[in-house]
Amino acid sequence: MTEPGEQVLAAAPARTGFAYAVDRLKLLAAAAAVPVALLPFARLHWVADLATPFVPQYLFAAAVFTAVFAAAGDRRWRNGAGLVFVAVALLWGRPAFAPTGVAETDGPRVRLLSTNVLTSNRDGGAFLDLVRRSQPDVIVALEVDRRWAATLEGLAAEYPFRRVVPRDDNFGIALLSRYELADLTTVMHDGVPVIRATVETATPFTLFARHPLPPVGAENWRSRNRHLEDLAVETAAADCPVVVAGDLNLPPWSPFFRDLLREGRLCDSRRSLSVFDADGTWPAPLWPFWPLRTPIDHVLHTRDVATVSRRLGADIGSDHLPVLVELALPGPVEAGQAE
Repeated sequence: MTEPGEQVLAAAPARTGFAYAVDRLKLLAAAAAVPVALLPFARLHWVADLATPFVPQYLFAAAVFTAVFAAAGDRRWRNGAGLVFVAVALLWGRPAFAPTGVAETDGPRVRLLSTNVLTSNRDGGAFLDLVRRSQPDVIVALEVDRRWAATLEGLAAEYPFRRVVPRDDNFGIALLSRYELADLTTVMHDGVPVIRATVETATPFTLFARHPLPPVGAENWRSRNRHLEDLAVETAAADCPVVVAGDLNLPPWSPFFRDLLREGRLCDSRRSLSVFDADGTWPAPLWPFWPLRTPIDHVLHTRDVATVSRRLGADIGSDHLPVLVELALPGPVEAGQAE
């Protein structure tokens, strides 16, 4: 019996496992909102730019949060997560949804392999097997040291035209080709070697092989951006079809990638360009990194070149997956008319 003035404290309702999980998910959603909030500042600071590789992951997480909070009946958190989903999809996913606009052509076909082999990777046999299975006409290899240069010598008979620049750091580079290479030049850009060559197919095209510094730290970030700006100037000034291949340390959702395409008059060989494509190239190990894979290895080309096919190669022991593309160049008559 309750005495006068005595208060009765109601027992707090026991929390279900689902309710507890929803509470924990709210903390995760709040944490995930931090890199999303950095996206608008990607042009201003390297830390914000480091948030751009993971736009598909933000979309997936926002969709999961929205569904769970809707099931929990929490309208405020559901609406907040849904707003993030829509904002990311429309604003930062926009370049990925845009069509490439490449022209169809019945000109000569060229198969190109671009791969970061990883300096510390000892599995040269896996790389050679990939080359012999895929039979590319042109190979761009990155992170080539002296040991990898020796491995590439095993392809000398099949790829007699070449330029190999081995280095002890992670910025050695190599270009191998079945076709003759004209105007072959190697220059240093902020201490990093880059290769340019004209590949003498039936319709010659200019190939740029690139591997700028990763944008970790202010100076590296500025160096990469200078690299991309200079590349855009070169590709825009070229008087023949252009192909760019390499590890650009740049996702397609970075504003600097949009700049490169626009100012360099380039388009992406990722034909569907959907943020939901499973075409992330880095980091390559399947577990536990697959959910974080992002496309930073690219093959770009001018709009007079068409992407016939594009796929990722098998894991060769590197932290990057290879990119294999087949390109159709303008026909000789079409090229003559353009002169």
